[in-house]
Amino acid sequence: MLVLFRMQKTKEQVLIQYKYALAFYKLLTENKAKASENKEKGIDNLLLAESIGDLSSSSGLRKATISYVLSGLSDVKATTIDKLLEALGKSYAEFAFYIDNFSDSEVLDYKKSKEKERANRAKKVRK
Repeated sequence: MLVLFRMQKTKEQVLIQYKYALAFYKLLTENKAKASENKEKGIDNLLLAESIGDLSSSSGLRKATISYVLSGLSDVKATTIDKLLEALGKSYAEFAFYIDNFSDSEVLDYKKSKEKERANRAKKVRK
C-alpha cells in the first residue's frame, strides 16, 4: 500500500507563493486601470484581460486555478505563469519587477488580507 505524505511548507515557500500572488494581482490591477482609462476615452480593447473570467478565457486556465494563484493558495507552475503573463499581455520583466521590489511586510500584509477574506467567506457559509 502506497501512502503519500504531504510535507508542510516552509515559511519561505509560503512567502514565495504570496509574492507571486501579489505580483499577479498587481498586474491584473494595472489591466483594470487601463481598461477603465480606455473606457473613458471610448476605446474598446477586447484583448485586455481585466478580470479572472477574462484571464480564464484568454489563458485556457480554470477560473478556480487563477483564483487559487491570486489567493496565494497555489504553488504556481512555470506553465501557469507563462499562460497568465501571456493572457495579461505582460512580460516576465514586468512580473519580475514586482517580485524583486516587494518587501516581506508588503507580502505578509497581502497574505493577511487574503486570510481575512477567506475567514469572512467561511463565516457567511456557516450562517
